Amino acid sequence: MDLEGLEKVKFSDFVFLALIAEFVFVIAGFYKFVNFHWINTDYTLEDLQTYYPISLINIREHISTEKWLAYPLQLVNLFELFYWGILAWGIYELSDQKVKPLKSFGLVSLTYGIGLIFWTGIVCFLILNSQY
Repeated sequence: MDLEGLEKVKFSDFVFLALIAEFVFVIAGFYKFVNFHWINTDYTLEDLQTYYPISLINIREHISTEKWLAYPLQLVNLFELFYWGILAWGIYELSDQKVKPLKSFGLVSLTYGIGLIFWTGIVCFLILNSQY
């Protein structure tokens, strides 16, 4: 992958970009707080644990959800897509528009995406092993 334009970017710039992108998840947590504090006040502990805003876990009536599937279904959400988009846009901007947007999104998927899939596999494995 040709990443011309990123060789002069400092590591601290990438860390700052990741910290800025993390605010997407702060907004998701705030949305969850608002939802359970003011909108949906009649909830169970399971609802509180498994709910994630704008994710596939919220339509679990239509999807067969075993316990090990809850975490991957929580990860498929709009906030995660925004996070990836902010990271890709940040790489595009840090490279002074030398890395095209699609290529920067590919870089995010090759780095963060593979790590996320690996982490999800570990979590699902641990959930499966703790059940039996």
